[in-house]
Formats: sequence, structure tokens, C-alpha cells
Amino acid sequence: MNNKKRESFFDELGIESWDEFTQEKFLEYISMLPDISEETRLKVIEQMPNTLDFTRDLLKTMIVQQENILNSNNKSIEATINSLNSIQKTLDKLSDQPNLTKEDIKYIADKQMELAYMYKSLD
Repeated sequence: MNNKKRESFFDELGIESWDEFTQEKFLEYISMLPDISEETRLKVIEQMPNTLDFTRDLLKTMIVQQENILNSNNKSIEATINSLNSIQKTLDKLSDQPNLTKEDIKYIADKQMELAYMYKSLD
């Protein structure tokens, strides 16, 4: 990489030397890849010590973050299902009450339909 290209690259990343090429700057570099020549890409990789280890660590971090997000979503869905189940049980108990009017039965049936739509929306 000639000095002019390197200086332009450094300017783009806001760094003055390869010593300032941190993980954060590497992520900025990744976002610039479509606009960087093949020669420049290879020179950047050559300048980075332990590029492969760095990339592996970055991928591991991303995988852990994705797993955390999925676990959080699963817990949220589980809590929602538990709440809906509780509401359904309450509606079932209400429907077993003697002397329900037609309006009461219609209300309970409408609420059970709403619950069915809520369950379906969790898919």
C-alpha cells in the first residue's frame, strides 16, 4: 500500500498509525470493504497482528450475543404464554358459573376468541 493510499485509509478511519487500528476501527473497516480495492484489503490484513484470532474472537462474541437475544425472546414468549393460560383458566371458571346471561356468555366467548388470536400471534 503506497503512502498516499495508506494516508487516505487512515483518514477514513480517523487514525494516524496501525497501532490505533482497534477492534472498533476494524468494524468500521469492514463496513468500508465494498469501496476498498482488493490490494488495499490485503495490505490491511497483513498489517494486523493476529488477524485470524481477532476475527474468531469477534465471531464468538457475535454468537454469544445472538444466543442471549434468543434466550431473552424465549423467556418473554414463555411469560406471555403463562399469562394467557392464566386468563384462559379464569374465563373457563367464569363460563362454569350458573345463571349466566346471554350477554355474559357472549362476552366470555369474545374474550376466548381474542385469546386465540393472541396465541396465534406468538407463532
